Amino acid sequence: MPIIRPDHRKVLLQSLSEAAATAPAWSERQPSFLLEYVEDVEAA
Repeated sequence: MPIIRPDHRKVLLQSLSEAAATAPAWSERQPSFLLEYVEDVEAA
């Protein structure tokens, strides 16, 4: 996570439970991203 500022990185890592951080295995499923349309808004 080198692109995340160190202070934010620390908060994110502390938000994980120890059980989640030390899980024996991660999912084998490929990551998927669902796009969501965001309405265009005129700049004020």
